[in-house]
Amino acid sequence: MVYLAIAPWTRSPGFLPTTLKVMWRYWSDLPWRFKSSGDRLLMLGNALVGALRASMMDRELPLWSSLTI
Repeated sequence: MVYLAIAPWTRSPGFLPTTLKVMWRYWSDLPWRFKSSGDRLLMLGNALVGALRASMMDRELPLWSSLTI
């Protein structure tokens, strides 16, 4: 259990600024979180879908939303 107390000091140099940035983005978005259940930040799967959609729009590809299979 001793190693848990030392862990934050053994991380890479950018650990603290990155952690503070993530925490600031969460807390600054708090008013929106009270208005909606969704998150405005694109993360994980949402970022992938957003990047794919942006690429489609750049290439002027249509998005077929009502297809029957």
